[in-house]
Amino acid sequence: MKYTYRNARIPFDNKLRIELEAACERVFQKIQPLDLGSIDIGDDIKIFFAEKKNSLVTNLIKYSYHLGLAVAKANRPINELTIIDHGGGTGLMGMLAKDLGFGKVIYSDINEEWTNDAKKIATKLNLPSDFYVSGDFSDLLNFIKGNSLSADVIVSYNVIEHIYNIYDFCSALTNLNNKSLVVVMSTGANMYNRGTRKVIVPTQIIAEYGDENGKFGDGLPYNKIRENIIKEHRPELKQDVVGKLVKATRGMIKEDITKTVDEYLKTNVMPPEPVHATNTCDPYTGYWAEHFMDPRELQGILIKQNYNVEILAGYYGAPNSKLRRFIGSVLNGIIKVFGTKALAISPYWTIYAKK
Repeated sequence: MKYTYRNARIPFDNKLRIELEAACERVFQKIQPLDLGSIDIGDDIKIFFAEKKNSLVTNLIKYSYHLGLAVAKANRPINELTIIDHGGGTGLMGMLAKDLGFGKVIYSDINEEWTNDAKKIATKLNLPSDFYVSGDFSDLLNFIKGNSLSADVIVSYNVIEHIYNIYDFCSALTNLNNKSLVVVMSTGANMYNRGTRKVIVPTQIIAEYGDENGKFGDGLPYNKIRENIIKEHRPELKQDVVGKLVKATRGMIKEDITKTVDEYLKTNVMPPEPVHATNTCDPYTGYWAEHFMDPRELQGILIKQNYNVEILAGYYGAPNSKLRRFIGSVLNGIIKVFGTKALAISPYWTIYAKK
């Protein structure tokens, strides 16, 4: 099948695979001739959607797999399910879900401009989600409650590695539906994969300490921002103490930074530095620079919330190169056999849960 991972373990039945295959082909045929220049959208989403389009088969394979996981675990007719495309970005996952026949599709993204532009793209393709929600998770929860909705499924890819407090997020998922909820959350920030670390760690280091000019993008690196926050909050602190607190507060937002400083002044006990050597986040927004996480910790949080939880090793799609497709197929076979023991060669991992 064109839109199924090759040489991989597919944990849902053949009937669903055929339905997903047909939906992917319909979406493919709609997107391929799409002229993004004909839609009034921002340059950022236009570039990102063009990248998705260039590797459209691989992206449809990935998203159909995630939707298949969700439907299989929900164990109800697709047309009865309400799904949240969390951190929807371009909206491709939601468009595929809509074509597949989900009862209701809720697109959610923290970026208001992307939310509006994703709606324009989906409308152009006649695949709009039923609802579009812009804001953080608390805004999504308020929208769900305010519109008397109840989610059956929440699916995301490359979202959880940017959430500031992923542990609070996991604990709050039950507020989407206190009876039954399927969770399918994947991240390519796979710290077990050496190749992934080689790509992500340098970007984390630049975000934290800056480039050769001491800059991160058009602004200051995160360590300098934290230093300024600490100095403004407690100008009486000596520079050597400030330096230690800057290191200890890596991965914190402003509110938590100032609380940590106040706690230090109260106890005179310097907090420990973060365990991971390079994880860091924007001190103002909490947006992580590709947060390396241990999926077993997230599994433990969800188990405490009465979820049944599996950790799945991700598979490789269908790159344009024949050599890469062959290598991916071989690696998929190894991942199929060894499961999570093969995380070191997996492109991503997935939290797969149901309450």
